[in-house]
Amino acid sequence: MKNDSANKTISNITFSNRHAKKLIFLLAALLIIVLVVVISLTTEKLHVGYSDNTNYFSESASNSANVEAEGGFIRFMIRLLVGDSHTTRDIAEYGNYSGHMEFEQEGMFSTLDIFPKELPPAATVKDYYYFCNNGMIRGLFDNSYQLYLVCTYTEDDFELEKNRLTSITRTSYNNEERKPIITNEGFKYPAIITLFGYKNSFEYALLDEEARTIAYVFAQSMGIENSVVPLKYRPSGFKPPENVLNEWGSFAIYK
Repeated sequence: MKNDSANKTISNITFSNRHAKKLIFLLAALLIIVLVVVISLTTEKLHVGYSDNTNYFSESASNSANVEAEGGFIRFMIRLLVGDSHTTRDIAEYGNYSGHMEFEQEGMFSTLDIFPKELPPAATVKDYYYFCNNGMIRGLFDNSYQLYLVCTYTEDDFELEKNRLTSITRTSYNNEERKPIITNEGFKYPAIITLFGYKNSFEYALLDEEARTIAYVFAQSMGIENSVVPLKYRPSGFKPPENVLNEWGSFAIYK
């Protein structure tokens, strides 16, 4: 119980620091706007009463300064809005969720319990994709992610992985045990769901038993419809049962 409370406190501190940094960026952007306006007004006043020649050189220098200031502001705003991002399809990078941008792993709403920590040597990776971004266009104060993995297993490995997925449990800060939704409805394949709809984020695994193939999906702050996930691995009319919904009307075993 104490560990859960401590983890929740640490998580809240990280959450606050991440949001505070983006708020600082916004305030800095507003400050730059004010400075650009003040510089423009000041240089205009300095021109009054000067000779024509003096005005010519003064205006040239002033215009150059204004262009440089405005250019710096534009670059800053683009950097703030677009943010840092990383995209890979290299399976050798699987499991590496740090070092590509600030607060990369800390910014996830999930600890990715659905995804296997390691892949069995005999597993065949059919598809893999990882994308992360901390720009404000996509997620405002929250980072955006896409993580997608499709693996085909041997018969024994498939059963082991299926048992792992169906055994996932989380203990909340108030000592409540939470389990994933296991359903045959709303997806093309049987689904095991740990996150659905919370802040437009989703995490689940789909099990194709006939092909011994499992598709793992995580999308944060962008929705499945904007992801690279093929249509056959997307929800089709699924709605979490009302008895598992949280106060936001969504489902998340992590919250």
